[in-house]
Amino acid sequence: MAIYAYGEPKGNQQFVHYSLVKDGISRFLWSWFDNCDLKRLKNPAARRTADERTAWSKGHSLLDFRVGDWILHKNVPIKGQVTAARLSSEYFYQAEMPAQHQNGRQCFRVDKVLTFENDYAEQGLHKVLYNEIAGKQGALYRVTCDREFYETIIALKVKLKDKTEFKLDDVDRRNIKAFGGVSKKVFYSSWKNHFKREVYELLERNNLLSDVAKIIKRYTNPDERNRAFCDLFERNGLLGDLTTIIQRSHPRKILEGFVAKILRKIYPNDTVFENGSGWKSDHGADLIVGNVIDGTSITYHPLVIQVKSYVGEVDDPRCIDNIVAQLEDAIKYYRANGAFLITTGYSTLALEAAIEKLEHDINTDIDIIAGDDFARLVLRNTGIDLLF
Repeated sequence: MAIYAYGEPKGNQQFVHYSLVKDGISRFLWSWFDNCDLKRLKNPAARRTADERTAWSKGHSLLDFRVGDWILHKNVPIKGQVTAARLSSEYFYQAEMPAQHQNGRQCFRVDKVLTFENDYAEQGLHKVLYNEIAGKQGALYRVTCDREFYETIIALKVKLKDKTEFKLDDVDRRNIKAFGGVSKKVFYSSWKNHFKREVYELLERNNLLSDVAKIIKRYTNPDERNRAFCDLFERNGLLGDLTTIIQRSHPRKILEGFVAKILRKIYPNDTVFENGSGWKSDHGADLIVGNVIDGTSITYHPLVIQVKSYVGEVDDPRCIDNIVAQLEDAIKYYRANGAFLITTGYSTLALEAAIEKLEHDINTDIDIIAGDDFARLVLRNTGIDLLF
């Protein structure tokens, strides 16, 4: 068995999803011209055209897919969701397409279609599987976490296309047997539960669970409880450990979403925007705190936030230059009144000097929240919620 992630529907998500659910066909969108059968392109009678070269370079690996393999269709039916389908046939070519559609002739029949009904960032996928789906780029690639995939769909009790609950059949059992079985502790297989478990185990190793129980019993006010929880970590020298756990268990955009939830508690009267993906599309601002005009537009002069996932000290000159360039771009583009750099790494004199220079050059306040201060920010605004 093999699992593949496919992420290039580009505006055809609904058609791809409809074909999966209604027709039981998994379609790949590298077949926009006539006679683009991969079996023909493998051994063409003449030199391939430009379109044929593109279709072959993108899709040739489809000929290696086998019955029982799984395809994870990323951003299907909508952005942020994933639809998984199990192949029940070898590759085939469909020359006659449904009305109004010209692309999607390279196909497989599928016998199981799993619906992850919520955004997979919130669904609770195993953190290894989440990294494979959300953290990797590429139109088509092999997912190397078979066990975590099956643990996820068992733990989440995902639904089949007919809304019945997923159940293992003989093909699934053979697949699971091939990689040595799934963990019996599937409750902790999702990345969310894994994170909570790591925090729990950190407190357990340091014999602090009884102290947590006392805090819960003593404080009914959430703010007082969170401050006490933060003090507990600080007194026992665990702020750095918590920062490490958060960095390890919250990859890329998940870390930005995690910080966004904290900021929404700090700025309850403003809107916290999770902005774009990558510097060129978000103009250096991962998050923006501002107001809304007509339900969509951001007011100018907001607060812009750059979120960086680092391990250890932030002292690499290239990293520092990148941070400064992105913050400058964000402040100028959004005409921001201020900015934050929030990072799991630890601040250094070199980083602070570069930020101070940028503050002076553009006359804008920029605060750094890093390392232990990052853990304090989390604890003072989430506290006991890290465990429950």
